[in-house]
Amino acid sequence: MNDWSLYIHYPFCRTRCGYCGFATSIYDHSTEVAYLSALKQELANYLSDNSAWSGDISTIYFGGGTPSLMHPSEVDQILQVISSYRNITETAEITVETNPQTVTVQSLKQLRQTGVNRLSIGIQSFRPNLLTLLNRTHTAEGGMSAVESARSAGFENISLDLMYGLPTQTLEDIAESVVRAVGLGIDHLSTYALTIEPGTPFERKIKNRQLSSPDPDITADHYAVICEIMNQQGFTHYELTNFARGDKFSQHNLVYWRRTPYLGIGCSSHSFNGLDRFWNTRSTSDYIKQIQAGQMVVEGTETLTDENVLSETVYLSLRTFDGVSRQYAEQKCSITAIKELNADGFLEERSGRWHIPEHHWLLLDEIALKILQV
Repeated sequence: MNDWSLYIHYPFCRTRCGYCGFATSIYDHSTEVAYLSALKQELANYLSDNSAWSGDISTIYFGGGTPSLMHPSEVDQILQVISSYRNITETAEITVETNPQTVTVQSLKQLRQTGVNRLSIGIQSFRPNLLTLLNRTHTAEGGMSAVESARSAGFENISLDLMYGLPTQTLEDIAESVVRAVGLGIDHLSTYALTIEPGTPFERKIKNRQLSSPDPDITADHYAVICEIMNQQGFTHYELTNFARGDKFSQHNLVYWRRTPYLGIGCSSHSFNGLDRFWNTRSTSDYIKQIQAGQMVVEGTETLTDENVLSETVYLSLRTFDGVSRQYAEQKCSITAIKELNADGFLEERSGRWHIPEHHWLLLDEIALKILQV
């Protein structure tokens, strides 16, 4: 196997956000201790087998949850377990997701010393009313302070998360948040349209008419404002909802979009070995119990068909600045649909690859579906 990537899931948060549908639970120290022990055991289970996942590791991503709740020494121990079995490349991108209220200059300096070289900070908004709506526990000032602390700690690759399409959120709201984010000298911006996940407080509030559903037209307007500002600021719009200054693309996320192998460790994590996708049990408690009992924690596996590979390749390629190879698309997909979409301005060719123009990128699903209807 060539270089591959590693995702590590940390499921704990101080509080649960109303929109969140991820596999998370409220922080409890004793549960965290048991979970991290199980996580390191799962890592050892995979990596002690020299015939599997045998190449070098080029990216490591600690996601969650709120991984910055971990003491830096725990991150260091996990990285030591990894490096005791596999080589982590010298240029490896190692990212930790953080929330502003969980970091200090001191903790970030310690985190930087472990080898972590990229931070993803969950700001979501710089508007106090929207932070309250989202049940975020930090303030706008706390978000700005977290970025300043990260710079002081020596991080030179900092990404922020912002949300758009929120109830009551105005164009001015999203514009202000984007401008303030860029003004902090960030290297990367990830943006997320609000989606209503099953079983979340937001879903219940919508059903009880306490909250309005996201409006697709307003969401599209928000997206257009984000694109306009980020283009003006010289960022590369390299993926549907991601922007980078210079070459500071998220190397780990590019792994997903380019369909290269990655191994997921921890509850609810997903993996892809080039042929199959498989995923772990979602429950934190079940994950711990199964690892302690020496059982497999893989809950499901999917072997990709040729049709799966085609649809994934087209969809994921078109959502990035890579685009899809013209030769590949015209061999595998509907040439008639491609020509029609090109004539109507929904596809454009650049350097032998088909791309969706930025102002049509939100139509990705419809465009990909039309191309794939052979």
